[in-house]
Amino acid sequence: MMKSFMRTLIIATLISTSSVFGAPAVDSVEELAQLAVEQNQAVHELNAQISALKEKSQAVRIFKDPMVGLSFVNYPWDSLSLGETPMTGIQLRVEQEFPLPGKNQRRQAVVESEIKAREWAREELKIQLKGMVKESYFKLTLVRQLKVIIQQHIILVTQFLDAVQAKYESGKANQHDVLRLELLQDKLKDDLNDFTQKEREISSAINATLHRNITINITTPVTLSAPEPNSTFDMLLEHAKETRPLLSQIQEMSEMKKRAAQLAALERYPDFKLWSSYRYREEAGLDDGTDFLSFGASIAIPIDYLKRFKAKEKQHEFDSVSFDRRYDSIVDSISSQLEGSLAKWERAFQKYEKYHSTLVPDARKTLDATFAAYQTDRVDFASLYQAELQLLDFEREIQISSANAAIMQVNIETLTGRTLKSTLQKGE
Repeated sequence: MMKSFMRTLIIATLISTSSVFGAPAVDSVEELAQLAVEQNQAVHELNAQISALKEKSQAVRIFKDPMVGLSFVNYPWDSLSLGETPMTGIQLRVEQEFPLPGKNQRRQAVVESEIKAREWAREELKIQLKGMVKESYFKLTLVRQLKVIIQQHIILVTQFLDAVQAKYESGKANQHDVLRLELLQDKLKDDLNDFTQKEREISSAINATLHRNITINITTPVTLSAPEPNSTFDMLLEHAKETRPLLSQIQEMSEMKKRAAQLAALERYPDFKLWSSYRYREEAGLDDGTDFLSFGASIAIPIDYLKRFKAKEKQHEFDSVSFDRRYDSIVDSISSQLEGSLAKWERAFQKYEKYHSTLVPDARKTLDATFAAYQTDRVDFASLYQAELQLLDFEREIQISSANAAIMQVNIETLTGRTLKSTLQKGE
């Protein structure tokens, strides 16, 4: 019986390592994240918007088209005859409007600031996409690892069931011991269906983000070792202020509103027009019909009774203050999230180290010893059953803690906008 149990342990171990041999190479989480940035349609949408704004920035510097007019001037109403009076003529007029010096430059500055803000928005989207793909990748890895653990324990429970069944037939075990193991075996088999469903769900989400067929298989590591935290809260917060695209976007939006306020202050002063005209005439009485040439300039009187431009200027100034306050608010939110994620990361790494080095090996030894003692009637079934559940729980915990540590690192990278140096390995 002991040899049979050892064979079972060997088979269970092979289940967890079988994907190493003859399996496709593990997909790199960094490559998948980069592919999301390159293929995601929301990024392409922002690229198109930025291109449109760049064209707009050139357009605002261009003068308005000149105006050309043709007039028939001072014709007698009763004859409509050219040459009947000296005032009659045909006039060609050319007019060009010129913006007040500095207006077009400020208009372009506003658009260029908007371009920068949109570019920062694109970089923020890339950071979020990478974080989403990486987090989903580690969740998928965890689901598959937990699935393997369940498969291992189904084999172990089957082995235990054979041993208990044999003792029951010889009158050394109770029927409810057999039934409890059968119930546990059925429960574990049913759990496999949950993991299969979650695996499909997470895989399809990753593939959709990569804008590709959602059924493409994503290969993940057999095991993960938890990355060790190597940064302090103060360091991470400084990283966030320096490299988080969202904060740079808010700062640029504030700057854009300041430039818009400066433009509004200048817009209240009107543009001016230059014009010239040539009037063709014919001889009329004593007038020899000499043609006329005229020049002129015009400008609107900047009265602005309703103070529209002053209101626009104040509006943009208040918008700029609003973005400054939003910046402070976001920094506060990032600080809170950084501290929470760092605390979870540190705790997950501590649990991984403890379970990996001590608890899981001890639980395996305990189960081996308990099973051997059960076969010689030195312990009861309850001890065997409890040892099995404890090992199952500990093996789950080590995988959960390693995945949580990796996910918390991803969360911090997303919050700071910077990739951290990692001790994370593809497998052990």
